[in-house]
Amino acid sequence: MVRQEAKPRMRLLPNLGRLALECSTSTKSAKASPSTILPGELLAQVLSSDRHSSSACQNAEAWAATERSARDDPETWLTLIQRVFVRKGIKARTLTEAQVKAGYSPRQWFFELCNRFNMRKAAREHIDSLTRRQIEAAEETERLYARMRAAATEALFSEDVNKRLAFRAADERYDRMRLNMDDPVHPGVPLTDQIVSARLLLAAANRALKADPLDMAARKTLDRCWERVFKPSELPPLLPSTDSENSDDDNDSLDGFIVTNPES
Repeated sequence: MVRQEAKPRMRLLPNLGRLALECSTSTKSAKASPSTILPGELLAQVLSSDRHSSSACQNAEAWAATERSARDDPETWLTLIQRVFVRKGIKARTLTEAQVKAGYSPRQWFFELCNRFNMRKAAREHIDSLTRRQIEAAEETERLYARMRAAATEALFSEDVNKRLAFRAADERYDRMRLNMDDPVHPGVPLTDQIVSARLLLAAANRALKADPLDMAARKTLDRCWERVFKPSELPPLLPSTDSENSDDDNDSLDGFIVTNPES
């Protein structure tokens, strides 16, 4: 009889996106580098489109928490960066060997890329939302204008106070819609201008994704564009303020990735 070799036992890696991978726990694989058991194909699949980027990055963080031996392994995160972000359509830059030896963290650069990727996703979604709102606002403005003209005609040829009040109310609603005064984030700012700012944010996010890991200027520009789009603005005062305002742009802090354990 021919003796059959025993099959190596199998174990499941942490479930990412409710999927599971199997790998051998033989002597060789047990001593293998974490990058050899990295579920990179799974993450690449999850990150195949922008709409899955946030959950994939969260899954990577959860996976790292369970795989303590690979949590701070540079090769693991360099492999993740290569398979997830250095691909057609993103072309992000990875850390060089010299930068890793100097103490720059591949893990933190990976999650920095996740952050920039999600900011790009938010910019695209915001552009779509503003465009829909612009179309709806144009249609509503036309309807309010027609009501305002009708109310104005009735008030012009009538002594009825109620009709004059109705005209004033219709005129006010028309002006508020036309001037975008009820905008939840930027009251009084035309939607056309907001779309331009959102497109600038998208361009800044694309540049930041392709920037050198040590280029903090790209991240600073991205943060400023983000704030311009999503930070709520206030209506300007009726009278100009006499108080001088000092700009703190030069003192802005940069949320770059951290340099850890530089070689002496």
